[in-house]
Amino acid sequence: MSDMALLTVPCPKCGKVYRIYRTNLGRMGICKKCTTRFKMIQREKTPAKKPARQFAPVVRSVPPEKSGSKIQQVIEKMNEISHDINKKIDQESKQPELVEPEKKEDPPQAIQAPIQSIQEKKKIETAPSPVKEKPVEINESPAPLLVSNKNLDILAAQLKVIVTDGMKAYLVEKTKMDSDVNIADLKKFLAREKVIFGLVSDEKIQSFIDKRLNRIKPFLIAKGRTPTEPTHGLIEYFFDTHPIKNIAPALEEDQERINYKERGEMPFVLKGDLIAQRIPGIPGKYGKDVFGKRIEAQKARQASLKCGNGATLSEDKRMAHARIDGMPVLTTGRYERVNILPQYYINGDVNMKTGNIRFQGPVVVKGTVQSGFKIRCASLEAKELFRADARVNGDINIQGGVVGSKVVCMGTFKAKFVKGTTIECENDIIVKNGILDSKIETRTNCIVENNKILTSSIIAFKDIVTNDLGSKSSPGCQLTIGMDPVVIREMERLKNELKLLEEKVDNEKEELDVDSIEELEDECKDINKKIDTLEPTLIEAKKISLNLIHTYKTAKQQKQLQQQKKLLDAIRLFSAKIGPAKQELAKLKNDQKNINTIIQKIQQLRQEIDFTTSEIQRINREIQTTDHEAKVLVKGELFPGTTIRGATASLEIFEKQSNVTIEEIHIYNENNMPERQIEIKSLHKDI
Repeated sequence: MSDMALLTVPCPKCGKVYRIYRTNLGRMGICKKCTTRFKMIQREKTPAKKPARQFAPVVRSVPPEKSGSKIQQVIEKMNEISHDINKKIDQESKQPELVEPEKKEDPPQAIQAPIQSIQEKKKIETAPSPVKEKPVEINESPAPLLVSNKNLDILAAQLKVIVTDGMKAYLVEKTKMDSDVNIADLKKFLAREKVIFGLVSDEKIQSFIDKRLNRIKPFLIAKGRTPTEPTHGLIEYFFDTHPIKNIAPALEEDQERINYKERGEMPFVLKGDLIAQRIPGIPGKYGKDVFGKRIEAQKARQASLKCGNGATLSEDKRMAHARIDGMPVLTTGRYERVNILPQYYINGDVNMKTGNIRFQGPVVVKGTVQSGFKIRCASLEAKELFRADARVNGDINIQGGVVGSKVVCMGTFKAKFVKGTTIECENDIIVKNGILDSKIETRTNCIVENNKILTSSIIAFKDIVTNDLGSKSSPGCQLTIGMDPVVIREMERLKNELKLLEEKVDNEKEELDVDSIEELEDECKDINKKIDTLEPTLIEAKKISLNLIHTYKTAKQQKQLQQQKKLLDAIRLFSAKIGPAKQELAKLKNDQKNINTIIQKIQQLRQEIDFTTSEIQRINREIQTTDHEAKVLVKGELFPGTTIRGATASLEIFEKQSNVTIEEIHIYNENNMPERQIEIKSLHKDI
């Protein structure tokens, strides 16, 4: 025999067979399966009795010994029984009738219940159905119990566990892994490597075992759980902490024009309002690494709520309320503090930096309200107004002048001088150094303390007081006393509305070319008469036409050709005669509808005109019957050109006068009828 011939040498412990060259006989070797050192010699081998199996056995390097574990024997027994059951079920599914299976030896009690459930499931799935269907062959076998029977030292020689940062574990194949490794083997191997948390699913582990491609590169076998981030405490403010907005230019050409002066409304709170609250922080949830070690989460930072002037903190220091009415502001520093300011203070001008001012409380402007800017507030103090628009629900106090502005004041108005300005005021208007080229309306008094009134129109429900009124070279003033400016504005509105209604009525008449609504009504009556005459005739003609058609159909059924021709000619002739009459009736009804619509519209306009006229008359009666004392008091000189009006009387000044009072008084005329007139009296006589 040649020295290069191959011989078989078994392992004395596990029985694994190796093929070696004859020259290696007698040398020492290590078994790859059980790692036992043994001398490589030929031994007589008694073949083990293999159980008769009718299914593909599990691939192993050597068959199991007779002295194997009892659990392994139970698993093999269960596989044999389940295979016999599957075979029997497959045979029964091919037969038209069910055949009672032969009695088999009962499996061990530990696995009897799973096998019975499998048998019942198979019988249900293969039971004959009333609907004839192709029987389904069931080749599935029950999933074997996962039991680790692999030597972990062998797995350690074939696999390696790499852990990165304690949060991810990877399996790396060093040498080719045995094919008989199962999920339980890998889990036990990982547990020996202390990787016990965050293992991937069994399906992914099985894919690692089955697919060689998954073992080419490191395979993620476990992933730790990172701790969640905490929710830090914060302060929730119930007001706009940045009320002055930055306006960005429009990016689209079709967007409306942006008003860069509008920056938003300033916040305002009332006493007792909730202005801020503290929300406590929530700590994060702890995590775990792949070794099962706990990773503590970061602690949550807690916010601190502080109050300044005008605000108060609750006992639990979680809520802040307003102690006064005012503007809430947030001051920064070592701690943020919430303050309530009794007024909105602007240390400078109202310009593009501040934008328009919209605030429900008082506003104090250290500088000037510049041209084109608006102020809406409860009260206003400013250095001056220059071409501004101010609407104030309370008093206005201007230290300097008001030039070219529009002012609506629901309280008292005070200023140093007024020029080219329109003022509507609910209470007194007090100006120190004169009014020039302005339009003033007040429901009380208009008082100029130290100077004059020039080229202005003033309406005062009570008195107008000034030093001088008019000048030698300037146009005269127009003064109205004893008249409520609100009533006057309402009267003007009604008169304008009446004028528009009358113009609408005139336009309707011009379109119809009529002088009055009566002409339209007469025309409508004529149309109604024509319709009443024409409608009965057409109704009778329709009846005749239907009779002719009915007779024609009867003749057609009886196939009377000569009679059909005569009736058809008669129907055509009759239709040609009544056709124009139908068109005329339709036109008359359309005209009737249009004229009625126009009449209703004109009548509605007339009703509105009557109502507006009655309102104007009512206001005039109230004005004439009002007995209200009002006067113009001129402490200096009264120049010609000024016109003084009262409720019903008026007087133009033609001569220069000094120190006079002018008022509207009641007198009786030559016919002993009461009337009113403007009377000028010397100021010295009143004293």
